[in-house]
Amino acid sequence: MRHFDRSLVVDVDGPVRVADLGGPSDAPVVLCVHGLAGSAESWRPLASASDGSHRVLAIDLPGHGRSPSAGRSLAVPDSARLVASVVDQLGVGPVVLAGHSMGAAVSALAAEMAPDLVERLLLLAPPVPRVGLPEVSMSLLPHVALCLWPKVGLAALRRQASRRTLEEHVREGLRLTCASLEDLDDLVVALAADLQAAYDEGEDPLATFVRAARSVGLLVAGGRRYREALEGLRTPATVVQGALDRVLKPSGLDDLVRLQPTWRTHLLEDVGHSPHLEAPVRVASLMRAPAPVTAAPTHGGVVAETAGQV
Repeated sequence: MRHFDRSLVVDVDGPVRVADLGGPSDAPVVLCVHGLAGSAESWRPLASASDGSHRVLAIDLPGHGRSPSAGRSLAVPDSARLVASVVDQLGVGPVVLAGHSMGAAVSALAAEMAPDLVERLLLLAPPVPRVGLPEVSMSLLPHVALCLWPKVGLAALRRQASRRTLEEHVREGLRLTCASLEDLDDLVVALAADLQAAYDEGEDPLATFVRAARSVGLLVAGGRRYREALEGLRTPATVVQGALDRVLKPSGLDDLVRLQPTWRTHLLEDVGHSPHLEAPVRVASLMRAPAPVTAAPTHGGVVAETAGQV
């Protein structure tokens, strides 16, 4: 392991960058796992809002941010094993494991694989195993195409990217995942810088995106293994989703409540698919509060609230 720029580089069949986003060295550790097209930079708003309650670490999964792909698998279960290995090597467990979207699935599976390393989970907009034929929003159709026809989808992404600057490309992605882009200019610049660094190192971020998106799609569509993993988890968890999520329908949370009735689920009004970017103060308050061992369900187990509630 070596240090640079308040970051760690851990070797898990290749370099894995873990950004140290601040917090007291003796505080409880939260390890954050980004979603599709994200990186450790996505967690800076949450780290700023954490108020020193935790030491905030954030990982770049292979092929994302400043972690090279190095020939490694991008499949969600393999990413989960990698995250568990990182926690073990850093010697900081048991941690609060916070994951967004794809990263939420990665975090849940990591907790199943290595329960002793995870104290509790904070799952933001987690994918839920499919039950029957799901409704697909118009916003999500291009991502479905990536799963069914990855070569066609990659070619389409490359055509779109060729007509945009990297910052425009990032901003378009955030428009899908966020209800509002207010106060996200710095994040756009940081994520664009990550992309440029990846291209400079010979990486192909668009191909990485397609491979990772396909893995998430197969995980959710396959359903059974992922469902059994979620149902069997004994790790306490808090789940947060935005009521304006255009990527994953909030109605899917009812299935999650049935799988894990003790998990408290918060539905934030005026928030889209990225609660940690759109409502970092509220998410930080939930990160500080221990996840309940038993829930007091409201409206079918989902607690509806505004993002400003603390």
